[in-house]
Amino acid sequence: MSDYDWRKDIDQLAADTISGSHTLCLKAAEIVARAVDSIPGTSGEESGEYIRKLAITIERAKPAMAGLYTLAAGVIQALEDAEGDGINAQAVLRQVAMEFRGRLLSSNDRIAFHTRSIIPERACIATLSHSGTVLAALTHAKGHGKIRRVLISEGRPAFEGQIAAGEFIEANITVTFVADAALPGLLDQCDMVILGGDALCPTGLVNKAGTFPLALMAERIGKPFVVCIGSEKIIPFNIPEHYLREDSEALWDAKKISMNVLNRIFEYTPLELIDHVITEDGITSGAEIPYIFAKMKINPYLANR
Repeated sequence: MSDYDWRKDIDQLAADTISGSHTLCLKAAEIVARAVDSIPGTSGEESGEYIRKLAITIERAKPAMAGLYTLAAGVIQALEDAEGDGINAQAVLRQVAMEFRGRLLSSNDRIAFHTRSIIPERACIATLSHSGTVLAALTHAKGHGKIRRVLISEGRPAFEGQIAAGEFIEANITVTFVADAALPGLLDQCDMVILGGDALCPTGLVNKAGTFPLALMAERIGKPFVVCIGSEKIIPFNIPEHYLREDSEALWDAKKISMNVLNRIFEYTPLELIDHVITEDGITSGAEIPYIFAKMKINPYLANR
């Protein structure tokens, strides 16, 4: 048994406010794979509790990030199956982590392939925040001559939009960079909105604050609003409001001022404003999105929110 300190790595994952959810989910899968060798072997009950604690800690590292829930739920389900069938828990959990990682590594390419089919020729695409999935999709479309320009905003308060803009430029995509507040008013210059997300829930899409007004404007002027998201981010419950907020000091240090500061990093965009959801499995139209959740189940170990 190794002495790998997975708690330290999960703390670092929780503190990461720059990386996209795809990257963070990959890191979480690697943590699970490494932690398998640290499972105490004194008793099945002790090992089981250790694994459940690992899964719950990962899921709670970023409660607004649905992919971490999906990984944690898979770990706990694999543990239950292993306990019931007498299978080697370490081998099963290692397989869960590697399969989850494998799906993530292939999903962006598959999402990019499906996305290309709905992008018009020489399109101007509006996007928001930083998404490795959107970068992959637009880079792929650019390689087929479909992208003329990307319009992207700052992504305050962490300025993820600056990182994304730099990655688009490295991919030889022309970028127009604007203030967050200006982005909805410039949609008339674009052909469609394409963005990622941290979760797709029965109530709507959880993504960076600013997504909702962007979707409202897209609907108003008739521009398609498209979400590119891995299936691991689709979950059967809604993420509570308090998980959509982060430290207020990142927005404004108001310790010496008598006022409240609300740093709402994420927000819900209602499902009815989404024209298409694109996963690695294909394209789902807006009208079909609610049916995605019909057969999904919540893992009871992770349902206390």
